[in-house]
Amino acid sequence: MAAKSNKVENLDQVASFLTQQILLSDKTQGDIAVECGYQRHTQGVISQFKNGRTKVPINVIRKLALAIHVDPLHLFQLVTKQDEPVIWEFVEEALERAKGFHVTENEKKLLTAYRESVGVHDPEVSDELMTKFKAWTQEVRAEHDAKIDSAIRAKVL
Repeated sequence: MAAKSNKVENLDQVASFLTQQILLSDKTQGDIAVECGYQRHTQGVISQFKNGRTKVPINVIRKLALAIHVDPLHLFQLVTKQDEPVIWEFVEEALERAKGFHVTENEKKLLTAYRESVGVHDPEVSDELMTKFKAWTQEVRAEHDAKIDSAIRAKVL
């Protein structure tokens, strides 16, 4: 029974994520449908993804992510956790064994800037620096949340 509840929770997470990101994209559902390989007149499928009535097919994940400007691997993770939790557990275990984790393009930019700033050595990260970094990331999150709220208000009003 717990697995079913978890699946519903993940479904809501995917639908909520897609709804927010589609609002932020400033694209019509028809435009997104076309970028995903659907005909413009089948834009209803995007609405079905947003409300959780239709699963995002595995072969559409990358196209949808690129259409709404989100990281394809993040969307893959959300969708796979929702639709194929056993497969996601296997992928997650494989990544853990490889000691690997996914870094987005924006995270790569931050790491590149950091490495350019500190040079070839790897300085210890002090508690003070970590506190400043966390404060900065909270500001970034607040800006992102404000954009979502603004997009929602614009669509509602």
